[in-house]
Amino acid sequence: MDNGRARASGRAATLPARPAQSKSRYAVAARDGTRFRILGPIEAWADEHRLSLGGPRQRTLLAFLLLNPNRGLTSDVLVDAVWGSRRSESHNRLAMAVARLRKALEPLNGSGGTPLQTVSCGYLLMVGPRELDSAQFSERLENGLRALNTGDPARAAASIDDALRLWRGTPLAEVCFEDFAQPELRRLEEMRLVALETRVEAELQLGHHAQLVGELEATLAQEPTRERVACQLMLALYRSGRQTDALDVYQRTRVHLATAFGLQPGPALAGLQSRILHHSSGLNLAGRRPPGALNAATSCSRPLPTRLILTSPAGALAPVRRSAA
Repeated sequence: MDNGRARASGRAATLPARPAQSKSRYAVAARDGTRFRILGPIEAWADEHRLSLGGPRQRTLLAFLLLNPNRGLTSDVLVDAVWGSRRSESHNRLAMAVARLRKALEPLNGSGGTPLQTVSCGYLLMVGPRELDSAQFSERLENGLRALNTGDPARAAASIDDALRLWRGTPLAEVCFEDFAQPELRRLEEMRLVALETRVEAELQLGHHAQLVGELEATLAQEPTRERVACQLMLALYRSGRQTDALDVYQRTRVHLATAFGLQPGPALAGLQSRILHHSSGLNLAGRRPPGALNAATSCSRPLPTRLILTSPAGALAPVRRSAA
């Protein structure tokens, strides 16, 4: 991720964009009961049965196809992804890997035949709009963000809990060190953190601050540059009667930003510290906020490093740094 800082805009966070994909001219057949999972180890399911995908080459091939669903991919592209520099006799091996993967996916065959199609340019994996767990995660997260923006924190928290339950570990676990997986891994991790922050925002609005302290402390220890998490922890501590601890969180975050990046806290984090020092009445829980208005106490600037908005498989917005005063 880049080391920029995006400003709070008064709206719930927008999601990192999926790399642009060309529209496929091949129809995607609906296959009820089939699911592909990448939010953890790579899996394929037919109804309630997990399919045996075979060896590492088949799993790597499936992973790359799932990151490029409904797109015809040439043999050269697939060989580069699966074998990389180890290309000796790889085209013959690709045909063998495709045949084995196609055999493994046979329980998913529908009226249109196998989901792993041979097309004029190479191969294509047909994936329905709700058949990939990462797509379901994105949809549920968007529903949660929408609910929070319209003043329904209970529905937002429930939707995002449903989204987070789809995670089973490190995404694309078997190929998480492959070059082709890195953009999607960064995008998914940023979305997971956005989901956690948004759920906490909803829980704070519901008055669950005391229950959130431990979780937020653990999250901030892992992600010490997430200023929104620092804001949320400070507010949870303050509402729990722990003003000194809340101010200590600010100092620790300030020191980390200064020593690691030469930066000062953003205005939202610095403003929250000032409001805690002055016991601002606006920090107290006082009913639900109006629809469309973010809680000023927790709408901190985006984290540093900020989220990566991918515009292409290898593209990202340029980083922006702000020097310390």
